[in-house]
Amino acid sequence: MHALRGSCPSCLSAPAGLWLALCLLFGAAAPARADADVAPVVVGPGFTELTFAGRMGLLEDPAGLLGAEDVLSRPVGELEAVPGQALSLGMTEAVYWLRFDLERRQGAPAASLVLDLGTPTLSSAGLWLAAGPPGAHPPFARLEAGRASATPGYFRLPPLPEGRLTAALRVHCPDSDLIIRPALFTVEAHAGEDRRRSLFEGAFLGLALALLLYNLILLVILRDQAYFWYVLHLAAIAYYDLIVLGAGRHLPAAWQDGAYLAYSFIFPVIGLAIVRFVQTFLDTRATMPRLHRALWVLAGYSLCLAALPFLPAAAWPVPSIVWGLAITGLAVTAGVVRARRGFPPAAAFLAAWVFYLAGGLIHTYTVIGLLPASFWAYRGIALGSACEFVLMSLALAWRIRLLRADKRAAEAERERLAAESALQRLVIDHSGLGLALVNGGRVALANRRLAELLGREPGELAGAQAEDLVRDAAGRPVFAFPDNPGGPVHEAEAAIRRPQGGLLHARVLARAVDPAEPARGAVWLLEDVSDRKRLEELREDVERIMRHDLKGPLNAVIGFADILAAEPGLDANQRRWAGAIRDAGLRMLDQINRSLDLYKMERGTYRLAPEPVDLVRLVRLLAGELLVAALARGVVVTALCRGEALAPDSVLPALGEEMLVRLTLSNLLGNALEAAPPGGDVTVSLSAEEGYAVVRIENDGPVPREIRARFFEKYVTHGKPQGTGLGTYAARLMTRTMGGEVTMRVEEERRTVVTVRLPLGE
Repeated sequence: MHALRGSCPSCLSAPAGLWLALCLLFGAAAPARADADVAPVVVGPGFTELTFAGRMGLLEDPAGLLGAEDVLSRPVGELEAVPGQALSLGMTEAVYWLRFDLERRQGAPAASLVLDLGTPTLSSAGLWLAAGPPGAHPPFARLEAGRASATPGYFRLPPLPEGRLTAALRVHCPDSDLIIRPALFTVEAHAGEDRRRSLFEGAFLGLALALLLYNLILLVILRDQAYFWYVLHLAAIAYYDLIVLGAGRHLPAAWQDGAYLAYSFIFPVIGLAIVRFVQTFLDTRATMPRLHRALWVLAGYSLCLAALPFLPAAAWPVPSIVWGLAITGLAVTAGVVRARRGFPPAAAFLAAWVFYLAGGLIHTYTVIGLLPASFWAYRGIALGSACEFVLMSLALAWRIRLLRADKRAAEAERERLAAESALQRLVIDHSGLGLALVNGGRVALANRRLAELLGREPGELAGAQAEDLVRDAAGRPVFAFPDNPGGPVHEAEAAIRRPQGGLLHARVLARAVDPAEPARGAVWLLEDVSDRKRLEELREDVERIMRHDLKGPLNAVIGFADILAAEPGLDANQRRWAGAIRDAGLRMLDQINRSLDLYKMERGTYRLAPEPVDLVRLVRLLAGELLVAALARGVVVTALCRGEALAPDSVLPALGEEMLVRLTLSNLLGNALEAAPPGGDVTVSLSAEEGYAVVRIENDGPVPREIRARFFEKYVTHGKPQGTGLGTYAARLMTRTMGGEVTMRVEEERRTVVTVRLPLGE
């Protein structure tokens, strides 16, 4: 007899783990404690088959020391009754004896009968038959069933004489659940039963192998992890059912020995395959990280169960039950979560698990007697597995279809992005601006225009040290971001050295990619302003020459006017005209000098000589000069100091140059008078605020919308045929030169307010 090592048929799948738990809960792991007083198994006329577990008495032999004579001679009261259609003793190392009576009545078939134990997983079984009262005669037949025999799991009985026989059945299954569903058949009926079993087993295994081959082909084609783990799961379950269903009895004994040896390790293989399949099929890593980690723990636990065959059988139930409940709970939870999040294949996944569990529960309830025993109910696990195989294969196909749709969408998106990237690259490379992305002090990306501007090959820029790559004429690095990368765009102009010699005049702009994380780098733009620089220099030269050349003749005009005014014999009108010529010349000379000052202010080379300037006095003076123009337009000019009319002793000093302050206020007051409608008013308010002398000039009429954003820019004018657009520009330039600021706002689309702030004088 060959021992069956490491088999645990009731707990090698998730529903089987539940099955074992329910067996313990309902007390199916041990026989009922009641005295045996049962009717005999009657073989009468028309007999074909009979299941008779409930007609047996049970005797435990923990040490395996009892013999058939001991069992046959025991009084009936020392035996325990066996309830239900099947006997489930759980996992035990003890030997058990079953005793029952066979009664052949007149007219019963005289041919041999077959005693089928209903399980292929027994390690050993022996049968003794005795005629007459217990203990009166020695056994006349002793047959053994085992894997080495041609018919393991059942006995071929000799023709029975009329009358009663007593049978003693010895069973031992130290490494597996001891489950027996004995039935007595005629030879013909058993052959039919065997054919039914073989047909069922063949159909089941055929389905399993077909789906295994189908999914294996898809695995090779698609190379998807979920298919790999499902193929492994399929193969392990099919192998398991090959043993549990008894299909292995048709195979050669030598193959069976190796199969049973490998069968010891099928438990952890099934566990690992189910866990990894759930993880990959439902993508728990991305969608349920915590549950994904819990499944990894369960996978490790499954591998640890490979040690069960080396432990006493009494130590097997608890870890097996924990495993079955844990994997079922986690798998169903993951399926429910993914289904609720809109993953359609998860519904088929859950349906497969429902059939899987239902098959295990039907088998469980049949074994413990809650359901009537039948050929199909007893094979609930196999039926549930078959439904699970089909549904899970459909779920996999559904998932692959979704993955392919996602892949097509991703490819279309990738193609679109590639086209956009190519277009952007084309635009960037042929842009008039040089562009560089600097990260970690090195150039991570640069366009072709930047290479052209720097006089380098495009391949030289990527990976180059930014500070060494671009330096100005003084040797300072150009790509050096300021200390406030989260602030406004960094803007500067630089004369950049080229490797071949010469300078590139460039406007440089920079912005951090992420102001919150300056380490992510900055984007730099270089604009070639060499032509503009040359034009500016040319304009400056022309203006300088014109100023120089104009001042000579103008001085002559002023001098001749003085000489003419000093000539004797001139009447009063002639002297007045000579004075007018002299005054006009002086004003023109002052304007030339002022234009030179503005030029210096633009260049930042103007040397300011600040002194206290009384704003009250200047406002009085300017109001008088503009009085004629105000009266002509019917505009009322009001001047206030600290909210009150100007008093003779009112003083408000500002720090600056009197000429610059006068020109600034003259330009702004003149604009206000021109902008105010006839009959309107202009108000000049003087005050001191937070260390500044403030002049607010308000007039009726709003600044036109189209020039509000550019009000202080050069050459911006509106509605003035003779306007140059330099008044407000010069006012802001002079105010900033003196350390102040000028702003404009429109109130309620009705009035314009221009505010000048200058440092407060002492």
